[in-house]
Amino acid sequence: MKKNKLNIYGDRGQEKLKMGYCGYDISSQRLDELDKETIQYVLSRKENGLNCIDLGCGEGKIGIIFAMIGADVLLIDKNDISKKIKSIKNNFDLNLNFLCKNANDLEPEDLPSKIDVCYSQRFIHYLKFNEADNLIDILSKKMKKGDELFISASGLNSELGTGYRHKNMPIEKRFAKLKKELAKKHNIVEPVCLYTEAELGTLITPHGFKTVSVKSSDFGNIKGVFKKK
Repeated sequence: MKKNKLNIYGDRGQEKLKMGYCGYDISSQRLDELDKETIQYVLSRKENGLNCIDLGCGEGKIGIIFAMIGADVLLIDKNDISKKIKSIKNNFDLNLNFLCKNANDLEPEDLPSKIDVCYSQRFIHYLKFNEADNLIDILSKKMKKGDELFISASGLNSELGTGYRHKNMPIEKRFAKLKKELAKKHNIVEPVCLYTEAELGTLITPHGFKTVSVKSSDFGNIKGVFKKK
C-alpha cells in the first residue's frame, strides 16, 4: 500500500481532503455501499417535498446529489462550506441549504418540520454516547412511520481500535483519542466513541426505529439502515 493510502479501498490522506481534524472526507473520493443505498432510496421516494438532511456533511457531496435528484436538502456541519453551497444552489437552482453548527448545539427548530430521510456518514462517533442519544431523539421526533435513517460509525474492531485505550469500556463511557500513529494517519485527533454492530443498534432502536440492516465494512466500520416504526 502506498504511503498516502489510508485503507484497503485506496482512499487518500491528502491535505485538501481534510475537514478540520475530524478525518478525511472520504465521500469526496468515492461512493461506498451506504452512499449508494441512500441515493437509491431517495430516488425511490423522489416525490415533491421529500426532505433530507445530511448530518456531518463534510464537503456535502452526497447531500448535493440528493438535491440534484429533486429533494429538499439541509446540510449540517461545524465546518463552514456556506459559500460553496450558495454558489452550487444558485448555479443549479437547487433546494439546498447549509447550517453551520455543532451537533451538540442543534435544536429542534434548526431542522425541517419533517425529515423523510436522514443520512450521516462517519460522524456520530465524534459524540459521546449520551450526546449521540440526545441527537437521535431530536431527529426521531421529526420522522414519521416508514422514514429511514442511514448512518455509519467508526468501528471498535477496525484498524482504529488498535491501541484504543477505551476499547474495553462500556459504550456509555467510551470516549477517547485514537493511538497517536493512527490519529495522524487518519487525521482524527478528536476523541471518539467507536462502535460495534450491536452498539449502533443500542443507540438507534430505542428511539422508535427498527433495524433494516447493520453490518461491518471490510475495513471494520459499522453501517446501519433503520426505519421509523
